[in-house]
Amino acid sequence: MKKLKFSLIQIVTTAVMTVIILCVSQKLLANAERSMTGVSAASYNSKLSFYKQNTKIDIAKLKKACYVITDNFQNIMKQENKKDLGETSFFLNMPAQRSIDAETQVYLDEAFSGLNIKRTCYNYLDDCPKIEYGGLKYPSWIKASFPAHYRIYTNDGMLYYFDLYKNGIEKEADAEEIKAAGGRMTKIYGLVQIDINGDEKPNVWGKDLFGYYIAQDGRLYPYYGKDRAIYNAGSSWRKNDLYWRNRKILCGGKNINYSLFVSGEGCAARIMENGWKFDYKLNDFSEIFKLAKNAVVKKTGVF
Repeated sequence: MKKLKFSLIQIVTTAVMTVIILCVSQKLLANAERSMTGVSAASYNSKLSFYKQNTKIDIAKLKKACYVITDNFQNIMKQENKKDLGETSFFLNMPAQRSIDAETQVYLDEAFSGLNIKRTCYNYLDDCPKIEYGGLKYPSWIKASFPAHYRIYTNDGMLYYFDLYKNGIEKEADAEEIKAAGGRMTKIYGLVQIDINGDEKPNVWGKDLFGYYIAQDGRLYPYYGKDRAIYNAGSSWRKNDLYWRNRKILCGGKNINYSLFVSGEGCAARIMENGWKFDYKLNDFSEIFKLAKNAVVKKTGVF
C-alpha cells in the first residue's frame, strides 16, 4: 500500500485552515448567542440592578397607579349610581367608538382631569415622542410602541396609555359561567398600559411597563391573569393559554432563567397573584448565554 506523504507547507496550510475554521465557528456561535439575547453582557448586567434596587418603591408605584385609575372609574359609577361602567355618561357620551379616534381628544382630557395630569397627547402627534418597549427576555431589536393610544403624563411621574371602547368588548364565555368559575370581568371597556417611571428607561414589559384590562365594574384586571383566562374559557380557565402560569413566554413560568424568550406581558398578573411581589429575576448574564448556546448547539450541532 502506497503511503501518503505531506510536505511541510501542506501540513502548515492544513493547520492554519483548521484554526480559521474553528475561529469562524466560534464567531458564528457568539453572533447567534448575541442575536438571541440582543445585548452585550455589560449592558445586560446593568439592567439587572432593576431587581436589586427600589423593588418596594416600584411595587408601591404600580399599586398606586392601579388604585388611581380604579378610583377614577368607580367614582364616575358612584356619582351616577351605575353598576356597569359602560352605562355611565363617560362612555355613553364618547363621540367615537374608540378613544384613538381624533374627535375624542378634548372629551378625554376633560374626563380624566381629576388624575393630577401634567399633560396629555396622542401617540401619533408630533409633540408626543415615540417610546419603544422591549420584552423582558427578548433580543434588543424586538421592540414596539403604542401607535395610537391616548397618553396621560401625571405629576407623580407616571405614564398611562389608554385605549377605550365605547360599547366594550363582549365576553368570550357565558356570564353565568364566568361568575360560577370565580371570574369578575364580564366585559372589557378598554386597555391601559402603565409605565411606572414615565419616559425613563428601561421601558420593558415586566420591569416598568404593565398592562391591564378595564372591566365593567370599573376595576383593572391584569393582562393574562386569572380573570382574563376565565373571561376567555369559563370553567376551563386553568388550562387556558391566556393564563400566564400556562405559558412561559408570558412571564417565565416557574423559573424565568429556564425560559429563553419572555415577553413580560403577563408579569402584572404574576406580581398581583403572588401577593404584590416581584418573584422573578434573572440570575446573571452568563446563565442566559449558556441557555442560548445550548439551544444553538441542539439545533445546529455546533460545538
